[in-house]
Amino acid sequence: MKNRKNYTVSVTVDLYDNSTDGKFDAFARRVSGTNIALRNARTGNDSRTYTFGCTEQGVGILLSRWSKRLGSGMADASVSVA
Repeated sequence: MKNRKNYTVSVTVDLYDNSTDGKFDAFARRVSGTNIALRNARTGNDSRTYTFGCTEQGVGILLSRWSKRLGSGMADASVSVA
């Protein structure tokens, strides 16, 4: 059996005056699948943080999908992988 490394990926998205807390909730649920599992979504002062459990392959997929979803707004997001 192959030993798979699991990662925790957090994506924090800055929210603006016209953004609701759950604006990206449906998107975060949709990206979940075999290699990606949404673990938590929480609201900060002006941000929303989504935490995922990912396989090694899932990390790349997750970052690619968030980059496509946010486009140039990715400059206003922060990502951590542990």
